[in-house]
Amino acid sequence: MGLDMYLTKDTYYGMYGDRTEIEAIAFPKGVKAERVESVTERIAYWRKANAIHGWFVRNVQDGEDDCGSYDVSTTQLRELVALCQRVLDGTETGSGEIANGQSLENGKWADIMEPGVVNLNPQFAASLLPVAAGFFFGSTAYDEYYLDDLRETVDQLAPVLDEDGEHTTYYTYRASW
Repeated sequence: MGLDMYLTKDTYYGMYGDRTEIEAIAFPKGVKAERVESVTERIAYWRKANAIHGWFVRNVQDGEDDCGSYDVSTTQLRELVALCQRVLDGTETGSGEIANGQSLENGKWADIMEPGVVNLNPQFAASLLPVAAGFFFGSTAYDEYYLDDLRETVDQLAPVLDEDGEHTTYYTYRASW
């Protein structure tokens, strides 16, 4: 269990006009090219990237955190990529200890600490892209895992945003936990 997040891209070809691209696709048995209007791709997946989820809730979902599906514009996705890059570029890191889970010790929960990369200015990250707490949402620390989520977001989205061609494209975000 946990926060799973998906971003899909729907490319609409329509039922009329040039169908050459659709007809060139080898569909599974039972799928007829002449009935296909669009192609859906999963272009991004995150697990427990709660700061990214929080951004979608605030900027796309009007504050509704309800496991629904929401349309996302290319402009919004470009803003998210730019914001992640801004946080990454402005974050100072150093060696230290980070929490990686918890264990029960003498009847109390204690963080399991291990060597890792710590964020030396977490206030900067928190002011631009704050974490979001929730049931099974993962860590709310501004540590190396937080920064990895931001890098992963840039790596997944930046190339896709430059792919849009002549067909109408829609993006949809959905999270579940």
